[in-house]
Amino acid sequence: MAITIAENENILLRTWLPEDALFFYQLNADPDVMRYTGDPAFESVEDALNFITAYRDFELHGCGRWIIIHKTSGEAIGWCGIKFHPDEKEYDLGFRLLKKNWNQGWASEAARLCMKYASEVMGLRVLTAKAVDKNLASIRVLEKCGFIYLTTKPESGFNWCHFVKTF
Repeated sequence: MAITIAENENILLRTWLPEDALFFYQLNADPDVMRYTGDPAFESVEDALNFITAYRDFELHGCGRWIIIHKTSGEAIGWCGIKFHPDEKEYDLGFRLLKKNWNQGWASEAARLCMKYASEVMGLRVLTAKAVDKNLASIRVLEKCGFIYLTTKPESGFNWCHFVKTF
């Protein structure tokens, strides 16, 4: 059963369901979507399903990457959420959208819902984010949401721009 995490008049964020596996596979199968992620694509829908069924971040940390549902159409448009990094003891905002949903404000809208959840539900005072230096669209989303640039560090073949948002 899916848990609705946050919503506004346009979108809702909810936990993943097994039936989201095809969407998740298709999202990660697009090389343009994956270009600046550093993540490998799923090999199959079954791999996406295995990831979803094993995903326990919400149960373990009270946060996670959540599917974004467009309320009018009922379609999944991407994911957005907060990931806990135990080694750094940091909470990180991330997002990924289907290409057909780029440049429509959905990433900013979903990010703002996550920021509200982080602040009001989780009681966080700081949220981090990072984007590859060439991913100008994601950097713009972070800046629109009030994230402040800290530094750029090479990591896994990319130059990652690190950002912070305080509440």
